[in-house]
Amino acid sequence: RYGFEAMLSNELHDKVIMVEAPGIDPFPLSANLFLALLGIDPSRIASDTWALLGFAILHCLIAAYLLMRKTRQPGQQVDDKTSSWFLRRRPPSVGSNGAAASVDGRQPSPGVQLGAGSGG
Repeated sequence: RYGFEAMLSNELHDKVIMVEAPGIDPFPLSANLFLALLGIDPSRIASDTWALLGFAILHCLIAAYLLMRKTRQPGQQVDDKTSSWFLRRRPPSVGSNGAAASVDGRQPSPGVQLGAGSGG
């Protein structure tokens, strides 16, 4: 509603439109009368814009909150007093030989190369 009202008010306020219908001669019509027939008040453009901005900010905040909840690791506690949520994420653990540790935390065997193809 707010976007439609702001758009029509912006485009049609203080304009004259030509009405052409079958069976009658074309005649000019004040766009302000047309807006009044639709129940649109051009003086509400500012309040419509603020309402749209408020809805946009509200939706961004809801999306950020849901994203934060969905990307949290299982069992991870969120402490909002110390730092923001993305600074508390830990990098993947790296073994002593520079290779990434496996999911269960064990290091790969010394002679095994992970991800190496057969070369054939």
